[in-house]
Amino acid sequence: MKTTLPVIDGHAHLSEMKGLGHEIDVAKRVGVRAIIGVGMDLESNRKSLAISEAYPGFVLPAIGYHPWKIREGEIEETLAFVEAHIDRCVAIGEVGID
Repeated sequence: MKTTLPVIDGHAHLSEMKGLGHEIDVAKRVGVRAIIGVGMDLESNRKSLAISEAYPGFVLPAIGYHPWKIREGEIEETLAFVEAHIDRCVAIGEVGID
């Protein structure tokens, strides 16, 4: 597809992908300029930040807390993690509005 607009994947759960390096290579090869890697709980938030560090400038992190992922005993830790790391992110997400 030819376009003058940049192609950016605005919401991808990269922490769930197997063969991520290959998928990133394919995305770059077909012209994707960036991917927003979204976290939705403590574990995936940590992974989203790590993935963005592995692919700087291409994978842009977004961290959040999806209501379906709320677990007793993790709420304070997850919210503290989001607050402590949000300055490294391009957005807050996952929030579960849909």
